[in-house]
Amino acid sequence: MAHPDRFLLAGVMGWPVMHSRSPMLHNYWFKQHGLAGTYVPLAIRPEGLAAALRALHPLGFAGCNLTIPHKQQAMAIVDEVDALARSIGAISCVVARPDGALAGTNNDCYGFIQNVRQEQPGWRADAVAVAKKNLLPGEILDGEGGYTVVGRLMPAADSLAQGCLPLGLAHGWKLLRPVTAGQPVRWSDAAIDASSSAVRARREMEQAFGAPVRNAA
Repeated sequence: MAHPDRFLLAGVMGWPVMHSRSPMLHNYWFKQHGLAGTYVPLAIRPEGLAAALRALHPLGFAGCNLTIPHKQQAMAIVDEVDALARSIGAISCVVARPDGALAGTNNDCYGFIQNVRQEQPGWRADAVAVAKKNLLPGEILDGEGGYTVVGRLMPAADSLAQGCLPLGLAHGWKLLRPVTAGQPVRWSDAAIDASSSAVRARREMEQAFGAPVRNAA
């Protein structure tokens, strides 16, 4: 079904960008879903990125994808970066909201995960958050490189069975109960916002691997 009130505009910003297959792929799905719109390549030099991103809304763009070399620089330009993109350290998608605000997220991880599953179907592992020290209720998890947790690789089945909190999500949440140094932090140990886009993404990932997120609500 076509969008009821406007022609949809989106694109991919990069430098260079004309080699990108994104326009071909996205325009195919525009057509398949009956969407009135187009997806275009946007060749933007690094020094022009801020102006280009701020022009998305005035020009009627719904948003854009980002490719090299813009994914990290754009984090300092957009108005909001979600937890998933912060944990990755880059944004690959910018949404231009109706009020002109720019929201950044990262959907590269989904493609990476699906590629791993396709090429190495037996591969299952998880980087979980482990307490660096004895943690107390009320402390705020500060993620990788911080003072509260460090990453530990463990079999995904064990991580899911124990309800371990992924390292990439161990940032900004308040602890509800103590965690002994060297022990994994579990979903139930912290006040997790289940509406977070990063938590929702994790849910989708775990569902894809055949197990629901535990204690995330």
